[in-house]
Amino acid sequence: TQALYLMNSDFVRASAAATARWVVASGKNDDERLNELYQSALGRKPSSEERYAALAFLKASGKELTLE
Repeated sequence: TQALYLMNSDFVRASAAATARWVVASGKNDDERLNELYQSALGRKPSSEERYAALAFLKASGKELTLE
């Protein structure tokens, strides 16, 4: 039930949108944004593996981190 809440919650969606606006507005590149997101959410920088996976995901999607 927790997973369903996270997927369907208006609060969680609004929080994610606010976080996206904040990180995109920083004007930094994807690598710097990734550091900020990890630091904010997890209190640490991403590991090498996490960084590689996240940046590979962005590259595969063909987009930089932007608001749409």
